[in-house]
Amino acid sequence: MTEVACSRFDCLLSDASLQPSICELCRRGDAVRLDALAKLFKVSDLTPWQQDQVEAATRRIVTQLLDAPVAELRQAHRDSGRANAADLFRRLFRLGQPAT
Repeated sequence: MTEVACSRFDCLLSDASLQPSICELCRRGDAVRLDALAKLFKVSDLTPWQQDQVEAATRRIVTQLLDAPVAELRQAHRDSGRANAADLFRRLFRLGQPAT
C-alpha cells in the first residue's frame, strides 16, 4: 500500500518538495494499519480470505483518511499566502519525528 499510495499522491502534487512529507505520512499510516492487523490476526480465527478482506478494507480506510489532508496541503501550497504549508503539514502530523 505504501508505494501505491505514495505514487497516487505524488502524481497529484505540482511541487516535488512536498513528496517526502506525503510519502512519510503514507508510510506512517500503513505502519499503524499493519501493526493493528498483526495484533488482530494473532488473536483471531480468520480464514485467509477473511484476512485479505480485512486487509483490503483497512487499506481503503487509510487511503480515505489521508485524502483530505493531502488535498488541503496541495491547495495551501498553491495559495500564494501559504508558503509554509509543508512545514505546517509536517508539524500537524509530527512527520520527521519518531512514531509513537
